Amino acid sequence: MLCEEYGAALGTIRRAIRELKEQGLIGVVPAKGTYVLAKPQGGGESQAEGR
Repeated sequence: MLCEEYGAALGTIRRAIRELKEQGLIGVVPAKGTYVLAKPQGGGESQAEGR
């Protein structure tokens, strides 16, 4: 599970997945999984690093 792998709270993981979905970077298919749809644009700096 991502929580255990990254040492993050479940709420944090859920929020990150929701934000990625809203940005069109991932897609969630019920009973199938979560898939990458697009690579982020730009120089690879994440939004959190830019804060």
